[in-house]
Amino acid sequence: MALRRAAFLLSSKETKALKVHILAVSVLAAVAITASTLTAAPAARAGVTTETDLATVVHLRSEVAGTRSLAVNHALWLGMIIPQSASERTTYDVGYLRWMLATWRGRAAAYGSALAARAPAYRALLCIHSHEGSWTAVSWSGPYYGGLQMDRSFMQHYGAAYLSRFGDARHWPPALQVAAAYRAVHAVGYSPWPSSAAVCGV
Repeated sequence: MALRRAAFLLSSKETKALKVHILAVSVLAAVAITASTLTAAPAARAGVTTETDLATVVHLRSEVAGTRSLAVNHALWLGMIIPQSASERTTYDVGYLRWMLATWRGRAAAYGSALAARAPAYRALLCIHSHEGSWTAVSWSGPYYGGLQMDRSFMQHYGAAYLSRFGDARHWPPALQVAAAYRAVHAVGYSPWPSSAAVCGV
């Protein structure tokens, strides 16, 4: 997929500073690398030494950002919340950037495969959602919350971490609502939504 580059281009101030250092044949100061969520990173080198390196850095930063965004989105639909550090913005090390890109590509592929395995259940849940209400709905008769009309017992049993972090299900991202509902399906089938499930053929 095409990945956006514009948000991660080097600033004009940063580019000018680099050119001055290159023309003066100075050694760039080492760039601190913050990658708390990644492990076994290769050792970073001091910095960019050619215009070719500069173009490669710009390209790799964009690729890392886009691939990480895809992986994080896949993870969210699996029920995982992954913080994004954007540490590619703080390094010029081409080798390190390539390692980051490979790492996030691996994660995106793994999460994508896991989602593919859930596809039939997720399609059914999205159909059920279409008969239950909006993602931010609340029905005071239960009360029931969110796009899959979860009561408090349901939320506590299948989405306790989200309930603690966001409040009731109407405040959860849709991906987390579906992920919690998937846990219910895995445990008790589609019985929490008998009428909608019947309409959806499950």
